[in-house]
Parts: sequence; C-alpha cells; structure tokens
Amino acid sequence: MFICQKTGGVCFQTTNPLDAGGLLVVPEQFQPPLTVPVVILLPVGAGYKAKNVFTDVKSIQRALNLLDPSDGGALPMLKIDGICGNKTKGAIQKFQLKHFGWKGADSLIEPGKETLAKLNELLAHVVQEPATMEDLIRAWGLSPDFVMPFITESFVRARGWILAARAALLTPTGAKLLAKYFLFDQQANQPGALAHIRLTLDRMQEVFQRPGGLWGSSAFQPEPIISASENWAYTEAGGYFKGGQSVRAKHTGTGQTVVIRSDTIYVTPAFVVTSGIVRSYVIVHELAHFVSQVPAITDHGYYHRGTAQGLTARQRLENADTFAMFVFEAAKGSPTSPL
Repeated sequence: MFICQKTGGVCFQTTNPLDAGGLLVVPEQFQPPLTVPVVILLPVGAGYKAKNVFTDVKSIQRALNLLDPSDGGALPMLKIDGICGNKTKGAIQKFQLKHFGWKGADSLIEPGKETLAKLNELLAHVVQEPATMEDLIRAWGLSPDFVMPFITESFVRARGWILAARAALLTPTGAKLLAKYFLFDQQANQPGALAHIRLTLDRMQEVFQRPGGLWGSSAFQPEPIISASENWAYTEAGGYFKGGQSVRAKHTGTGQTVVIRSDTIYVTPAFVVTSGIVRSYVIVHELAHFVSQVPAITDHGYYHRGTAQGLTARQRLENADTFAMFVFEAAKGSPTSPL
C-alpha cells in the first residue's frame, strides 16, 4: 500500500497511491535522478557559515523534495531554483527538527556533518526511477523474451478495439451501445455527450500515435516498487496533460519513498500474468482515466462488480469502466466484462 502526498487520482482495482487522503503538495517538474550520496562543496542554509553555492543549494532542494514528509521531506515542495530563501532554510530546519531536535536545528547543512549524512541515509531508500517492463516480468520468474511479445500483442489489440469503437459511433450498433452504456437518451446535452465520448476515444488513439517520451505502449510503466498486488494498473486522471509532473508516495510495506510521474500509467506484476484479453481491457480502462480532462473520468462503478449499472447518465460519462465496456462490446460483440 502506498501513502501518496497528493490528493486525487484513480485506480482500477483497490489501493491506489494517488487516491484522496494523502497530504496535498504542489507537484514538481520531473527531474533526472539525483545522484546519491549528495555531495556539496560548501555549507547550505542559514547563518554566517552558509555560502549557498547555486549548485549546492539545488542539490539540497532536490534532496528534500525527494523525501517523504514523514521523513522530514519538504512540504510543500521547494522550487528548484538554487536560491536559499526562507522556504529552503525552513525546510532544512524542519528536517533537522525531525531527526535531531532543537539542539541540532541550526538550518545549516555542512559537508561531512550529521545533517547531510542523515539526508543521504534516507535518500538511499528513495526509488527515483521505475523498473523496466523486463524487471517486472523477471519478478515473476518469467523470461522477458518469452513474455514481451504477449504484452505487445495486448497493446496492439487494445488499439484495434478503440479504433473499432470509434468507427461504431457512426453505425446503428454504436447508437444502441451509446444508449446501453451512456444512457444516451437521458443525456441532458446529447451533442456535448457525444463530443465528449468522441474526444476521449480520439485522445486514446493519440497516446499511441504521439511520438517520443512516455507515449504509446511506453506510457505504461512498471510501478516503481515491484510488489504483489491485486491491482493491475493505476494512473492519475488527466495525466495526458501533466507532462513532467511528479509526486512522492511512500510504500507502507517497504518504507521506501518513490517518485510517481503524473504523465504515466503504472502497471503491476498482476498486469503481466493476467490473460491477454484482460490486459487489453485494463489498457483501455486506464487510458480513459489518463486522457480525461473536463469532466474527469474516475471510477464510479465497475461492470464486473455490478456497481456500474445503477449510475446516472452523467456519472456514466465520467466512469472509466463505461468506456471500457463500450469499447469492448463495440469491438468484440460481447456484453460481458472480461474480468
């Protein structure tokens, strides 16, 4: 289980590190991994000893941003500007108070002293980069060379389903499915509802088409801490529009703090070992969350749990599993969730 330092978010099954309930922070722009242990040339912080060299200050700011607040990390996150202002000095003092009490809280970090040593000790337990898909496969004792073609096939299948669903919007079958899944005849603004559905499906396709960075199948990354979970995947609503943003989350089982990118869909070991059809369905479901903006597409209900059928017309437009089932039945002709 994660405790995440950001409110909001969506998940596919149960515990999600982006669920509401964590502490609110300002997401920082994603930074390349910080080299650990952190080395500074001169003291950073407050007082006459502080030299506050630009590169040293940036390193300390990034280090404090990486740590979870329960470990004395910065809250709210610091701006990485190399300027040791009152917020940075206050964050240093807060860290010292957490670990050394008032006697050790002089708001100064010096090379070779206990504050920097403690900072580096904690940074050693921060996961800054996600594992690779191959790492995720190996975690289950499987061969990446054998499994990866099946993973790739799931993405190709999901993309084909989305294309089929988009084309179905112009057919009588599509009209019936709109009525079934989105209660289209009950929509107060039918042109607006149809535009929302079209735009969502088109953006799903754009994830596969847009070149570079975390797009296409590479928008799906293994979760930073590979651990057994009944979750298949999780992401943040609107992550498509949050390029470069990240938040901190703490794994309560391992105690590790991880950096979770907002512009990524994270998958777990369960995603690897499930069937190909289920994997494709999960991809479509998560993409609905990922590309949503206004209204945000969250999890009001699930068809395999029987909790989606009672949703209102508006809630269905804001429900990821509604989009997943619409796409699935439009493409496969099956009215039963593959889950």
